[in-house]
Amino acid sequence: MKKTAICVLLIALLLSACDSSAADRTREPSGSSPIWAELFPELTPAPKPTAAPTSELTPEPTPDPTPTPKPARSIRIEDAVVEGDLNGVSIELHYPVIICSEGGYSGDLREVADEIYSGFSSSASEYSSIAAEEGWFSNLTYEVTFLSGDLVSFVFHTEDYTGGAHPLHSVFCRTWTWVGGPIYVQDLFNLYTPARDSSAFWDSIMAEIQRQIHEDGDYLYADRVWDGFSLDMLSVADGGLNAYYEEYILGSYADGEPVFFITLDKIDASPIEWIAPGFGDPELDPNTPYFCVQDGYLYWYSGPTDEVVVPDGVTAIGYSAFSNMTELTSLVLPEGLSVIGMEAFDCCSGLERISLPSTLTEIGYCAFNGTTALTDVYYAGTREQWDRIAIDSDNDPLFSAAIHFAG
Repeated sequence: MKKTAICVLLIALLLSACDSSAADRTREPSGSSPIWAELFPELTPAPKPTAAPTSELTPEPTPDPTPTPKPARSIRIEDAVVEGDLNGVSIELHYPVIICSEGGYSGDLREVADEIYSGFSSSASEYSSIAAEEGWFSNLTYEVTFLSGDLVSFVFHTEDYTGGAHPLHSVFCRTWTWVGGPIYVQDLFNLYTPARDSSAFWDSIMAEIQRQIHEDGDYLYADRVWDGFSLDMLSVADGGLNAYYEEYILGSYADGEPVFFITLDKIDASPIEWIAPGFGDPELDPNTPYFCVQDGYLYWYSGPTDEVVVPDGVTAIGYSAFSNMTELTSLVLPEGLSVIGMEAFDCCSGLERISLPSTLTEIGYCAFNGTTALTDVYYAGTREQWDRIAIDSDNDPLFSAAIHFAG
């Protein structure tokens, strides 16, 4: 009887345990008790599945075909000086050193000082017996009239004393592009050839100078605006150009060196982005990311340099746009292009063949200078059209190559 009672009690306890466990199945078991895991394996939390190993490597992200934009260019000017004492004759010549953020500097400005030093020291040596006694001296100073990430423009002032009542003064200007090369101010207005110096561009500048002279009314020689005036007398300034005259040209010594500011709206030519108000660095066309083009004007190219096809829509190749690209071997220029600017392909010593459009009308100074490997020129027009193209000087390799005409 006792055995029966004990069996009944055990069965009841087991049934009770089963009921309570069923009620707890909605709660996550702790899983900390080995006994619980043995009694109710279906309630034990399953381990999180581990991802099956794969033999396929994760693909590398596709590189962005758009090149990384060039950092903004900047130009820094450092002052340098050449000094000398030639047996009591004093020489102090200041000149600027151009340092560009993209590397390099121009040594040509030192040559400006060296030329003045050489000339004055020669005169001082010739008249050495009186030069020291009279206190001869020569000074060179300069001012930066315009500075941007692309362009720097200077005006230089000389002061030479070789006896007499007072020193003599002169003035001249120099302008450099960010690549470190000298450039005439006319080329900032898309005027490429010296033959155009007396065009509407120059006429408008001289007309504005005359207007200002007559409006002022204080100049003795108001009709001498053309006397002694040259490209060396123009510098770039914010919003326009400065035109300089040496003393005695328009007035007396006391009048000094006259300077006239000519706003861009008075000039009969369209300035390129370097000096036009409201313009910054030209935007890269996402369809042609290596070509920096604005309003049809190609400023520079930064892509592969073996075989280049210039895109449609380019109407002018800018100053020095491809210069010194020695690995360039083949070039195709599009129909619609009319102008190849000064030094555009200068020193492209590996260039062997080029295709030129029938719309070409002008090839600037030194555009193909140094293209010593050029053997074939494929021209899309006729011989008669080719003969009408205005080709400036120092483009000899272009004439040495074989010209292939389309018609």
